[in-house]
Amino acid sequence: MTKKNLLLFAICVFVNTIGLSQKEIHPILIKGKILSSDGKPLKMAHVHGLLDPEDYNFKKVLARTKKDGSFKIIVDANSGMVPLFFTGVHHRNTTIMVNPGFGNYELEIRLEPILIDDSAVVESILGNHNGFYPLGAIGHDKEGNGKYQFTKANFPEGMTQYHLKIESSGVKISISGPDVPYIPKSRFYNIEIDDGYASEIQGRKEILTIDKNKYPQHSTGEGGIRYQGVNGSSQLAFNEATLHTNEIVMEIATRSMVVQSSTDENKQFQVLDVQSEFKRLENLIHSAKDEKLKQVYLMEYLAIDALKQLIRSKTPGDYSRIFNASADPAIIQQLVETVPPTTSLWSIEKDRMVPWLVQILEDTPQNNMYIEQIINEHSDEYFRIAAQYGLANRYHVNGDEAGFAETIGRLLSDYPQHYFANRARQQYNLYTNLAKGQDVPDFHLTSLDDPSHIITPQSLLGRTYLIDFWATWCRGCIMAMPMVQKLHNKYKNKGFEVVNISLDNKRETIDYFREKHHPLPWLNAWEKDGFKSELVKTFEISSIPMKILVGPDGKIIELSTDLSSSLEKILNAHFNK
Repeated sequence: MTKKNLLLFAICVFVNTIGLSQKEIHPILIKGKILSSDGKPLKMAHVHGLLDPEDYNFKKVLARTKKDGSFKIIVDANSGMVPLFFTGVHHRNTTIMVNPGFGNYELEIRLEPILIDDSAVVESILGNHNGFYPLGAIGHDKEGNGKYQFTKANFPEGMTQYHLKIESSGVKISISGPDVPYIPKSRFYNIEIDDGYASEIQGRKEILTIDKNKYPQHSTGEGGIRYQGVNGSSQLAFNEATLHTNEIVMEIATRSMVVQSSTDENKQFQVLDVQSEFKRLENLIHSAKDEKLKQVYLMEYLAIDALKQLIRSKTPGDYSRIFNASADPAIIQQLVETVPPTTSLWSIEKDRMVPWLVQILEDTPQNNMYIEQIINEHSDEYFRIAAQYGLANRYHVNGDEAGFAETIGRLLSDYPQHYFANRARQQYNLYTNLAKGQDVPDFHLTSLDDPSHIITPQSLLGRTYLIDFWATWCRGCIMAMPMVQKLHNKYKNKGFEVVNISLDNKRETIDYFREKHHPLPWLNAWEKDGFKSELVKTFEISSIPMKILVGPDGKIIELSTDLSSSLEKILNAHFNK
């Protein structure tokens, strides 16, 4: 689901504030060790970053650890929040979110070994020919010595790497082979390798022998991340705040899709219990003696409240059907008095925190100055624009038509293709190219299944079709697929078609998803430039899923980011009129 994320108060309030101002940030050093849970170095371990900041599917190696497990990297402070991934052969990987506002990081990463017990069974071997795929079941361990043999003659031409599917204690595990050499699979699509490595096939012997007894069978100590620098407690709190907020986002998406995919029209969203979260954070805020730590807790508090925006309330301003509690205005005001407006902590939930704070703040000189400082002084343009978008929402909620028109007009004029501009178009139905009853914008798509087939509005005339912008990393998109599949099966003989347009960065990502998870048995296309593509600009897409239903005459019937909830009813009426 979405990408995915405030207006004179005395200057002295900010002068003495210990803050995380991005203007004071420099490139930072991240160093430490990657070890096993027992404190010993691993056979091989790596630090990875994202190949593309917008795509978590593809990663790049930033450093390989030395023999003692140590590593050292420099992170560009201009990149904002930086996700780092730590992997070790035959160990479960882990992730942290680095905020350059906290300065240098010193870490000790202890990874949990992947245990393969005595009763484990090697089920299949997967190779790197044309993407990783199972080569089929393998023979039983007839000698009972834990060794499995594979005949290389059965391997496809070009296969040089492999990993194994093993069932151990009832758990399916995907892991690199027991023997060196190992290859970190950072640039490949997430092929669900638990340790993040593949093994290289070496030599010309006709038999590849796998001895499962060489895998870890027991562990000592505990895995985890130890923050050892001067700002360690704040760095830990930031990482936990970011990951926890993402967990709540996923839970909201899951509960939302349960409602959307239900055949019960009266199905209600299951209210999320955030009261205990607010209470936990209030206690931490009141007890925090470190100013930076207090700032993190205040911002996590706001981030949780801002997640209300993920669900559209039937009654504007009433979120009681979504959350069982709301943020205390006094705590929000404390945030304004404690956290600098130019902080890098907005990245805890970058798409929603700034707009939500601007929208809910009371109209006072102090608060208005805070908003102005975000708009005029923050070093990251993203948050400056986010504040303008939030200001437009504030004017709209308060019924200030002149203020809304001026702010939204400036937003759309100055940043016509920005995420928040497109989000405003969707929210307030300000599309210039999309409207119900209007011709669908022109497009020319090359079919993924038949490159000679060009998909256009003209080629689809006479059919009712659903244009579905999606990506493999979009959970909301994936969760809606069973419903789309059901409707496609039901109405395809009546002329209903689906046109899936993937915004993934790599073709291999889509192919793997279709092979392993969902075949997508309809028209499929790929926009390799993702959200930067001209097609996305033409369709004014700011977030996915985005679905557009087009009639046989080429005119738009309906469009929405949450069309899934009403699509069945619309199609029933359309095909049975």
